[in-house]
Amino acid sequence: MNEYNDLTLVNDFPYLYANRYEDMYTTAMCWGFECGDGWEPIIRHLSEELEFLNENASCSVRAEQVKEKFGTLRFYVSITDATGKWADIIWDLVDMAELRTSYTCEVCGEHGKRRGNGWIHTLCDLHHEENEGFDHAESTSVPEDTSSGARQAVVPVSG
Repeated sequence: MNEYNDLTLVNDFPYLYANRYEDMYTTAMCWGFECGDGWEPIIRHLSEELEFLNENASCSVRAEQVKEKFGTLRFYVSITDATGKWADIIWDLVDMAELRTSYTCEVCGEHGKRRGNGWIHTLCDLHHEENEGFDHAESTSVPEDTSSGARQAVVPVSG
């Protein structure tokens, strides 16, 4: 994501992205938003919902990593939930945002499809044609990440 969108999200949602400038031993948010600008509106909408909960509910949500993986968004959070009722709602919000990226072009935000023979991206027809013939898996020695999208644990708070 470009620097302007990164900075704007962090400034607009300071509690959610409080870890953005922490070191890599503390959080993966130190790497920023590791996805294209086309998903910024989806991330912004999710951020609005999560920041609202931070301000108005008995829970705390912090983004730990935001990235593209296998052509869709991965939005990892840590949750502190004093009542035990917010975690499922938070995961549902994250799941919906991740699902929306599976049909949204990561470059421009238009309707897209997951495509790729090695490195998978969600792209519209135009951006797919522009990138056709370029297979990231063939051009890099980075091994494919086959780990599961495991979620961070919910930390209960004793009242």
